[in-house]
Amino acid sequence: MKNILIPFDYKIQDEYALDFAAKIARQSNSFLHLLTFEESIYEETGWANENNATVLATDHAINKRGAFLEKIRFLDAAYIKTISLPAFDITGINVLVSKLKIDLLVAGQHNKNTLNELVFGNTTEKLLRNISCPIITVKEKFKKEKINNIVFASDFEEEIKQPFFKLLHIAASLNAKAHLLYVNTPDDFKNTPYIRQLLESFSEDYKKDTFTVNSYNAHLVDEGILDFSHEMSADLIGIITHEKTRFSLMSSSMTEKISSKSDVPVLAISII
Repeated sequence: MKNILIPFDYKIQDEYALDFAAKIARQSNSFLHLLTFEESIYEETGWANENNATVLATDHAINKRGAFLEKIRFLDAAYIKTISLPAFDITGINVLVSKLKIDLLVAGQHNKNTLNELVFGNTTEKLLRNISCPIITVKEKFKKEKINNIVFASDFEEEIKQPFFKLLHIAASLNAKAHLLYVNTPDDFKNTPYIRQLLESFSEDYKKDTFTVNSYNAHLVDEGILDFSHEMSADLIGIITHEKTRFSLMSSSMTEKISSKSDVPVLAISII
């Protein structure tokens, strides 16, 4: 893992995400790419409707970004580059992901606090559903200095192996331990021998000393993931994003549901 992208809109959750990304960068010896959006400066200054405001707004954005970087001491040990887009744009972000060879995107978990976001979804949901690289969402300040334990929840079908390899790569970059988790619920109950065989079959191609395998009984999948993660003192929760898996809901993915409830950062890896 070499390149980490952080979309930044000057909200407190973005500061939490940047702080977390800086810790990952130090732990994995990676570069940070801080992505800001000029539209947030327009909205703040009221310059959006002025024809000659583009240069002034751009200068203001650069000055504000520079002032912010001056005051955040936690980035001293991490190498950071700053880039900017005219507006929040999924296509533009995906172009940057490809061009900069981004391995991981870290974003603040924003609350839905406007009618537009309630109807169309907020920026975090748009990132989770449309960005091609793995994404970590951060809702609260991460108080530890290192990531040591990563819980990876899945149904462990064959199609999960490719994204699982990505998770193992991230875990190896951080020198962290992965904990595979199958949540057994009353609505989709499986007996213990079946779950044991499923996990053994899934993990037989990987080095066993890099992860543990676990099953957990719960009424609901999301409750099981969160409870197990709490018991394991997890520093990160990994979820696969795919509408065809049992980890999806009708209106929003399980990843989005876990992200909104968890005080632990959540890693989303998409099945391509």
